[in-house]
Amino acid sequence: MALIEDRIAALASMTSAQLRSEWRLLARTEAPNVGRKLLALAVACRLQEKELGGLNPTIKRELNRLGTQYAKIGKLAIEPSVTLKAGSRLCPSSDKLRQLAV
Repeated sequence: MALIEDRIAALASMTSAQLRSEWRLLARTEAPNVGRKLLALAVACRLQEKELGGLNPTIKRELNRLGTQYAKIGKLAIEPSVTLKAGSRLCPSSDKLRQLAV
């Protein structure tokens, strides 16, 4: 982990040209036309993604679907995954929340 931390720390002192070069190495595409600070954040994100793994493919598909939907109609139709009733109490259960009927 120290190696990635060192690489990310080094981004702060890189020039725009160096950051663009780093982006080309990581993404194998031309760097986006953004400012130096945003490009440094994008490169840091890409470094972390390559080292630690990216988003789950299911989540990527859902985000793409939502982006397309928003581009078409200007709003998102998201169904809640959990519906709570008035008077419900939420109690921790391992790493999830469990609904208790009152």
